[in-house]
Amino acid sequence: MELQKAVTYKVPFRSKGITWCGVLLGFAVFVRCLHYFGPCDFSGWNVGKWIFGIILPILLCGSFAVLVKLVCLRSPGIYGILAAAICLTMLIGDIVDGKIMLIVISLLTMLLLGFLLLATIGGYIPFRSISSSALILVCVFRLFFCAICGVAWGAIISDISILMGLFCFTVSLKPSDI
Repeated sequence: MELQKAVTYKVPFRSKGITWCGVLLGFAVFVRCLHYFGPCDFSGWNVGKWIFGIILPILLCGSFAVLVKLVCLRSPGIYGILAAAICLTMLIGDIVDGKIMLIVISLLTMLLLGFLLLATIGGYIPFRSISSSALILVCVFRLFFCAICGVAWGAIISDISILMGLFCFTVSLKPSDI
């Protein structure tokens, strides 16, 4: 069985959704840097926290924002791969944190969300509303369960900003004629 593309998307680089995507991803990078490099104790961090909590999210969000706002790369597949990588990085970052409830919620939501974003942006799912609804639902779940688990507000704001940036990107995609 071979998958066939249902639709081909174009990225409208001058749209408000793409602008908000770049702004929200840049804001996520700023808040994450402020949260982790503000006055804090570095001794409690392990290698997993450095890689999956700081370095990879900053690099992936920064590269997504640069590709969408400065480079204007016309290949939506690259954006789908980056979105799925961001979801996977957020999942592994939650696993490294070690909070059981957050790990379970993240395993259930982030794997599905990464697959949905990859399939939607790649053109295999013809409805953007499925991924958009899933992004909003994951935002609500993360906000609720991160607050219950005691995750720091800087990390919560950064994660929600990343997901809302991906939401803005997803809803701004325009189907093109094949």
